Amino acid sequence: DGTIDITADANAWNVLQKIVKLGTVDDVVLFMNSPPETMTVNGKTYGDATGSNLRNDQYENYAKFCADVTAAYLNAGVPVKYICPVNEPQSQWDGGWQEGCHYTTDGILRLAKLIIKELNSRQLSAKISLNDTAQYANKEYTHLFYEAMMKDDEIYPYVDHFAAHAYFATDNVRTALLKWTQKVATGLGKKALPIYQTEFAAWRPENETLTIEDRLTMTGASLHKELTLLNAESWSYFAAVARGADSLIMVNDSDVSKYWVTRHFWAIGNYSKFITGYTRVETAEENMPEGVMGSAYLAPDGKKLVFVMVNESAAQQTVTLAGVPEGAAAEVFETSMTATCETSAGYMTAAN
Repeated sequence: DGTIDITADANAWNVLQKIVKLGTVDDVVLFMNSPPETMTVNGKTYGDATGSNLRNDQYENYAKFCADVTAAYLNAGVPVKYICPVNEPQSQWDGGWQEGCHYTTDGILRLAKLIIKELNSRQLSAKISLNDTAQYANKEYTHLFYEAMMKDDEIYPYVDHFAAHAYFATDNVRTALLKWTQKVATGLGKKALPIYQTEFAAWRPENETLTIEDRLTMTGASLHKELTLLNAESWSYFAAVARGADSLIMVNDSDVSKYWVTRHFWAIGNYSKFITGYTRVETAEENMPEGVMGSAYLAPDGKKLVFVMVNESAAQQTVTLAGVPEGAAAEVFETSMTATCETSAGYMTAAN
């Protein structure tokens, strides 16, 4: 009947309320895989083999729906920062294995303008997040779409980042994308939109078998590379709670009372617990031991420096932190197969 009940999934709503009550989360993202089935071509929330599944006469209604949902959460006290209306739009999402909707790049731009208009007319504080492209290297949906967003004066003033997924990216692909964003911005005389890495998971194609150690180092290395090669300002993991070993917290349908916290959950914590809100500063990576990557982050008040190291080799490694001020002291936290960054692994001084 057109009404929205954000409490319909009682368990999810209960968890969200508890998260908000903590007071430590200030950027909730509302994420749409597909428009409602009443607005789609095939009457389903997954696509057909060709074309967009959002009916041409439903763009305005979908934009209003996105704003309606955003308003409902904001009115309930949930600090919604972004509404993300499309996901990996270059995919067709046919076959029914997951909800999804294909869009042309022109279709995304059309939808974005309509959503921005709705958000502004209702004076909602949330912004739009675009376009959750599946791969950095995709010319049409990543590079050219980024340029189109930057050029469009109906969109550019109302977005503060470009959302992209990190799956299977190489170092060269990351570096090329950063250079492209800077080139486009310089050519237009505008400030570049930073990259938000909005989806990564510790898995590989073709169901390649990964060990727990593989997932641990993959996640740590991905964070390092998105932050250092792409200057990403935000980084998100794909599945927080799910059945597979690639999730951060594993659950089992046969016994819902049991759950397991994975090792790569703590790999993320090895960054997020210590550098949120900090500014990355340069390190001399050429001086790192083989198999080790490291980055450094400065606190907002300039009084604390955090080094994060990732060791991809099987052997223990020794790293020397040069240039540390005389008399400085540090606390050490380790994430490994035997330790988590919950507790301190010890202390050190600039002298050792």
